[in-house]
Amino acid sequence: MSGSPGATEAPRDGRRGRTRSSLLTAAHASIAATGDLSPERVAGDAKVSTATFYTHFASKDEAIAAILDVALADVNGRGTQVLTIEHLLDHGLEATIRAALTGGIAGFREQHRVFRLALSRLPHARSIRDVYRRHEQEAHANLRRFLQLATAADQIRPGDLDAMTAVLLVTLQGLNNPLLRRPEGEELLDELTRQVTGWLQPTTP
Repeated sequence: MSGSPGATEAPRDGRRGRTRSSLLTAAHASIAATGDLSPERVAGDAKVSTATFYTHFASKDEAIAAILDVALADVNGRGTQVLTIEHLLDHGLEATIRAALTGGIAGFREQHRVFRLALSRLPHARSIRDVYRRHEQEAHANLRRFLQLATAADQIRPGDLDAMTAVLLVTLQGLNNPLLRRPEGEELLDELTRQVTGWLQPTTP
């Protein structure tokens, strides 16, 4: 993600919207720096009271959910931009898969502390689970449409569309693996590209 969550948060009315944006920016910076979120510290950095923090977010988990919402939108958006029939026809299967994997890795790398914190709270916070499930459903729908159109255009092999969508979704979610942030990550990216491309490659007559 380029910039902070506050920069991409949907605009709200006047001063309240600006305050929420400032809180989200401060909260994101706090997580990026420490891996955790302190409502008191966030409020101080945003130059508001702790009570104001809780006016906008009922709990610490609600604030984490709001930041996760933006982070997931960014990561999913990177994939949606390239996993299109237009990109596939213009650039080919391998280049399209590599671009999608590269974008996902970059998004998870930039926001790895946000995802780590959110995942640690996932079993305990319904708000975080709701955000995660909503974005997962959106990603599933986008991937399914991509695979459906690509199959119809004979650009990938035919198969069980739901099963293929699930496999591709799990693969993209796995890009949050820390192995991909290590020096050998480029070699793993190359292998992932080969594996996914080979799996989707249309069969030759």
